[in-house]
Amino acid sequence: MAEIFARNLVHLRNRLGLTQEKLAVELGFTRASIDAYEGDRATPPYAKLKTFARVLGKSVQELTDEKLWESDLQEADMNEDLALPDLPLFAELNPENMANSEAWLNQIAIVAQSRLQDFVAGEFDPYADEAARISMPIYDKGQYLAFESGTDFPLPKSFLIGLKVEKTEAIEDGEICLLIDKKGQAYYRKVYNQSRERGVFVLTPMVSGLASQDLAVHEIHGIWQVKAFLSYTMPQFKTDKSRAQALVQELQEEIRRLS
Repeated sequence: MAEIFARNLVHLRNRLGLTQEKLAVELGFTRASIDAYEGDRATPPYAKLKTFARVLGKSVQELTDEKLWESDLQEADMNEDLALPDLPLFAELNPENMANSEAWLNQIAIVAQSRLQDFVAGEFDPYADEAARISMPIYDKGQYLAFESGTDFPLPKSFLIGLKVEKTEAIEDGEICLLIDKKGQAYYRKVYNQSRERGVFVLTPMVSGLASQDLAVHEIHGIWQVKAFLSYTMPQFKTDKSRAQALVQELQEEIRRLS
């Protein structure tokens, strides 16, 4: 129950566009308690669960028993409206380095959704030895991190492999990036660079139900180019009926031509 509630809390807070601090104000709780609940390090008593249910628009049973992060994605029917991200499951390999086993498995630190605010505040160092890591075959030089995906990524239970952008003016229009603002909110978006003209980046969502928005340069903590992703979720593809009908028609015409 506690693990389901923790994931539901992260999911619903992100869907509402709230930081841990803002949600804490809405609930009348402390940010530390929200962080503990999201990190599955504490379980709220029933009285607090009722408060969560009222503010988040769900029942106590839904919050504690149902995997809302999965059902919401199914209701959105993402595979009908959206294409999967045009990213490799693994970053492009450099054949010259294939023989070097040390280069082949790079250790990339993980930043969980529940640690984003601590990461921005400097209270969590993902490069420290105790941070969790995953191995990936990446050869480009630079600072990589693996960010736990939020609800603005098409596949749940994923990690986005990001390369730190050192010069924001170098970002080209249409690049897929993960941006983190100074409040600890993460945005997986297609980016259009208007930093010189207007001092903002225009962020276009990759999933339905979210609007495009401007994010001011001075509000950004960091930007990572998303180079690859790892996912525990297999996409569910739908049959393209129009394409199937066209193939049937082509086959029928070919049969008539040969008969």
